[in-house]
Parts: sequence; C-alpha cells; structure tokens
Amino acid sequence: MPPKSLKSKLIIAVSALVITSGLLISYLVTHRYSSSLFDTITAQAENLGHAVSLETADHVLINDLVALQRLLDHQIRSNPSIGYLFISRDDQALAHTFEKGVPIDLLEANNVTSGDGPRFQEIAATSGERYLDFARPILGGKAGVLRLGISEKHYREQITRLWVQMAALTIAILLLALAGTLLFLRRLTSPITALAQATQEIDKGDLGVRVPVKGNDEVAQLSSSFNEMVARMEEYTHRLEEQTMDLERAHHQTRTSCGILREIGSLRTLSDIRGISTILFQFSIPRFAIISRFVKADFS
Repeated sequence: MPPKSLKSKLIIAVSALVITSGLLISYLVTHRYSSSLFDTITAQAENLGHAVSLETADHVLINDLVALQRLLDHQIRSNPSIGYLFISRDDQALAHTFEKGVPIDLLEANNVTSGDGPRFQEIAATSGERYLDFARPILGGKAGVLRLGISEKHYREQITRLWVQMAALTIAILLLALAGTLLFLRRLTSPITALAQATQEIDKGDLGVRVPVKGNDEVAQLSSSFNEMVARMEEYTHRLEEQTMDLERAHHQTRTSCGILREIGSLRTLSDIRGISTILFQFSIPRFAIISRFVKADFS
C-alpha cells in the first residue's frame, strides 16, 4: 500500500536517497581500492619472484636440490602471503612447498616457454581458495620456471572489511539523516496538524478555536491567515445570529399584534375593550394607539 502521510513519503525518499548514494559511493571506493590492492599484490609477487629467481638460479644450475628446497621453505615461512612455491623444468617439479606433491593441473597451468616474459594468472584451488599465480622464467628459461602463488584470501578479506565499513558508515549516515528528517518534519507538520485539527473543531461548530503562530515562514503566515479567517467567520456568525433573533422577535411581535387586532375586532361592549386595554397596559405592548382609535369609534 503506498504511503499516505507526508512524513512517510519524505522518510522513504530520504532513505532511498541515502541508501542509493551509499551503495554507489561504496562501489566506487571498493572498486578503486580493489584495483589499487591488486596492483600492490602483483608488484609484490613480481618483486618476490625476481628475488627468488635470482637466489635459486645457481642452485638449479648446479642441481643442488637440497639447498633449493631449503630456500623455498625459507621463503614460504618468511612470507605469509605466499601460498605455494615450486620450480619446474621440462614439466617436472625440481622443488616445491606442497606436502603431497605439485598438482598436475597446477603444473600445466600458466605455462611459459623460453623467451616468454613473466605472466600472471588467477587460479582457483579445489578447496575454493583463489591464488594469483606468477610464472617467471629463470635465466630466460634455461634454469626452469619459478612459480609463485599469492593467496587472494587476505586481499578479499580486506575488500570485504571495506564493504562492511562502508555499509556501517552508510547506516550511520542514514540514521543521522532520518533523525534530522524527523526533527524537520515535526517542525513542518506540527502547524499543519494543528490546522487540520482546527478545521475539524470548526466543522463541529466551535468557531473560537485558534492555532498557534510560530516563526515568520510560509506555514506561520498560513496559520495567521487561518486565524483571521476564523475570526471573521465568528464575527459574521454572531451578526447573523443577532439578526436572526431580531427577525424572530419582530415576527413574534407581528403575530401578537395581529392576534390582538383580531381579538379587538371581535369585541362588542365597552367594558370588554377596557379590559383588553388594561391587559395591554400591563404588558406594555406598543400597539395601544390602535385600541384607542377603536374605543373612540365605539363612543361615536
């Protein structure tokens, strides 16, 4: 059902405006933050890959697999953001940080050949976790290929945390906006509500009702004009009531006079006329001159 009151309409409009603005701003901020964070991660992966490839080149050339494995284990322990490390050559893993061996699908993914440059590729593990896979040829591919996987878990947690913060900020702004709107509506609709109640009282016949006038704005001017209109209505009503009473009084006197004339016309003796005259004098009816004329006519 659509809202009927002005307060409901304004509250819905303000809420829709704040929520829409909050969602739009949140999307723009998180999108830019995500792009910046992704650039940071790729730069970090490239720097780590470059450093590790330089350190491992000699071990690969002399086929020192033990030292190579120790180097990879040291890198994985000192960099929590690294999800995995391995060095492959001729589709074979020379050293790796996996407990159960390098997955075949991962070994074949993001494959680079001699002469290719470093390359990034997003890879999803069977567990659902996603990695940014960085492949870098060592010595142009002569010493194999370094594969380094940066986990996106921390990166996605930061994005989610930012979304939560933006949502909390939007809710806080929404609450403040609603509080301000309610205060504004109370100030705006209070005189209008008073006017509506006053019109109901007038409809019941109470013309003595007045509404308070506060401020100098348009609503205050409306309230003042309403009071002046009701005052004029009350004055006109009193005048009409007085005129109605005068008309009723005159009508009553006219009917009384007509009745007296009919009574006088039916009189036959002087004593009856004198009796009527006495009654008229007692009630001070201003028609005695007529009776006097009838009395004179009877004597003649």
